[in-house]
Amino acid sequence: MSGLHQLAHHLRAVAARVEVRRASLGPASLAWWEGPGADAHREQVAVRRVALAGLCDDLVEAAREAEALAVQLEARGPAP
Repeated sequence: MSGLHQLAHHLRAVAARVEVRRASLGPASLAWWEGPGADAHREQVAVRRVALAGLCDDLVEAAREAEALAVQLEARGPAP
């Protein structure tokens, strides 16, 4: 496995871990909390979830780009 393929694999693994973290911040995780700070905290968590989703998308896209680059380099063959 080339270095770019390994990088793509690693990026996908990191994206999966980020997705688990994002999912753990679901609305049900804070459903029990009430009080003056609860709404503000829920809003911060919602913003964090959106940011984590964006990060996950960026990681997956970087993995795709690394794979595509690896395929292009493999098609060119070894350097002279």
